[in-house]
Amino acid sequence: MRRRRKLGEWSATSLATAVLLAATGVPAAPAESPATYDTLGVRSVLEGRQSVLDSLLLPESTQFDTAGTTSLADSLDRGGAAAIAAQKRAVAKSHKHHIDLGFQPLALTTYNRVEGMRVGIGIQPSLTRWLRLDLAGAYGFSSKRWSGRTALELGKRRGPLLRFEWQDLSRPFGPQSNGRSLGFWSLVAGQDRRDYLRRRGFGLDLWAYRRGRTRLGVRTLATRETSLDALTDFHFFGGGTAIELPNPPVDDGDLRSIALMGHDGDLRSRTWLDGEVGWAGGPAGGDFDYNWQRVAGGVRPYIPGGRLSIGFETTHVGGSPPLQSAAYLGGDANLRAYDRLEFAGRQTANVRLEYSIGLDLLARTRIPVIERFKLQFIPFLDAGSTWDDVHAAAQTSGSLEGDPRSSVGLGLQRLLWLPGLEAVRVDIMVRTDRSDDRWGFWVRSLALDEVFEGDD
Repeated sequence: MRRRRKLGEWSATSLATAVLLAATGVPAAPAESPATYDTLGVRSVLEGRQSVLDSLLLPESTQFDTAGTTSLADSLDRGGAAAIAAQKRAVAKSHKHHIDLGFQPLALTTYNRVEGMRVGIGIQPSLTRWLRLDLAGAYGFSSKRWSGRTALELGKRRGPLLRFEWQDLSRPFGPQSNGRSLGFWSLVAGQDRRDYLRRRGFGLDLWAYRRGRTRLGVRTLATRETSLDALTDFHFFGGGTAIELPNPPVDDGDLRSIALMGHDGDLRSRTWLDGEVGWAGGPAGGDFDYNWQRVAGGVRPYIPGGRLSIGFETTHVGGSPPLQSAAYLGGDANLRAYDRLEFAGRQTANVRLEYSIGLDLLARTRIPVIERFKLQFIPFLDAGSTWDDVHAAAQTSGSLEGDPRSSVGLGLQRLLWLPGLEAVRVDIMVRTDRSDDRWGFWVRSLALDEVFEGDD
């Protein structure tokens, strides 16, 4: 059996060899190291840094080698790639027919207020070059419940043509339903700023058209959605934070839906557009009968001294949606400094502006220690509103009927260049509606795609 080496997947022997060589500085026969081999995915991260992210900060700061990543990558590519390549050649000689096995040691692992610590593991065996399985399971120590997924994928790993999945998982709903897990910050600072439901059933994603950066596809769901209780409020620091609030109940029932999806652009694009049109109930059956339309997009122009990001999103929900499918405004995904699910309606619209300052302002102070922080300053503005009342969560204040709400703030971002943890960001924000509780902050870790895309 041959193992495919990719980010997050390596054997203990190969990793130990790479680390030993990196620490001792012993050369490892450069001639045997393939020039195109990407050990641990570090080279691709560095190439992305050179080609795009260097434009975020001017040369005075981008030349800084955070944590010695460049030299470490060179050592890993000289030593680790040679060791892995030798093992790969040896296995290939003895196995003419093989199955690639991807290993995910932390699949589904997170921390949230409905499951507490959830620890999982997963594997991705490739049956053929284009056909593979995705198997993952996890146990929640507060909920005392197992959860998991089983999926069959057809096509390339990075963008399968077809994915058929069965799942039994807790999933966020509302504006912050997508994006990376915030489990680490939930455990440390209690910042579990999402609401959850349980989804159990089948789903099918089919991307019928894929060309360049454009994708068109269809998604069908046959699942049951039920409420979850908040079963833990443990965190190491802070108090009165979002993890201590109850998880709102949802409308329990069977969901049968189909949606058409389209996307144009990627994390390197200066423009992007994303849309979805869906129907639930009707001839498909189920307990919910409604429809929805969503369009989101943005531009990311590069301008002298920094980078501007302008994003927008508009949503319409018709029929009789369950409360978890209403169009919400508030929270980190669309209106920072406001409570999640604070406003709801049949229609919402919001816009987000961020300006990533390209100058290393702290380096210009010439103050010892301070000048080496390498923080990037990102001022931002959010604004939006909702229209028409709709059945929504109990804590929702109702529809704004076009009355705008906005928040402003400052993001502080530190690039780390570690696999899976490319940056850490803190947002300090204030709502502009003269509320008694106006100020807030949000701490989170970012992967490479989020460093590019922000929170659009």
